[in-house]
Amino acid sequence: MRKQMGRLMAGATVAAVVAGVASYSQQRAEATFSAPVNVSVTANVASNCVMTAGSVAFGAYDPLVTHAATNLDQDGSVSVAQEHMTSAVFRRILGWLLRVYEVHGPAPRIVVATPPRQAHELGALLAAVSAAAEGWKVTYLGPDLPVAELVRAAEEIRADAVALSIVYPGGIDGLFAALRRPGEGLPPDVPLIVGGAAMRRHRQEAESAGALVVETLPEFRSLLAGLSERRIA
Repeated sequence: MRKQMGRLMAGATVAAVVAGVASYSQQRAEATFSAPVNVSVTANVASNCVMTAGSVAFGAYDPLVTHAATNLDQDGSVSVAQEHMTSAVFRRILGWLLRVYEVHGPAPRIVVATPPRQAHELGALLAAVSAAAEGWKVTYLGPDLPVAELVRAAEEIRADAVALSIVYPGGIDGLFAALRRPGEGLPPDVPLIVGGAAMRRHRQEAESAGALVVETLPEFRSLLAGLSERRIA
């Protein structure tokens, strides 16, 4: 019953976002998520979404959201402007959740970003929120980050892991080798975790370079839990 109620609340939350976007009201679209009663629903949507999201505004982040977006698209009732607005709404919501789950005190550290020429950041934001909810201190560096800057940030904060969201398969040839290049890439003891639609094509390349490929955020959270246990041990 609790699970069914959660799905009903999440469905109502999605419907409210759709209604807000349809009327070009960002405030209305966001209000439902920021209401205290819906914090757990918002967190549940974020923690159970799929990292292999496409470029559609709602993407494949949650089955309920995907269903709503697909139906709206088929009806021709979602414009490009509304899709962009939806992306903006979800960026703000996920940024808010990242602050809600911010970890204080001793904790493992993770750097989250998207690599060069990867502009879509919702997958990275979802990963950042999930890591924070798992008890990690998150340094979120946003989209389209140069490899050298990613490596430098990870070294400066002494990151225990690095996570990248990669949506587009083009332009990432050699990325994983560069991130693992001795003397120039990440320290060999820092796990590199990657997810996103592009990994369907580049999984073998990533794993050959020692990267850990995840397909869903629950899988990502489980991996982080294991890394935390090994770190404590």
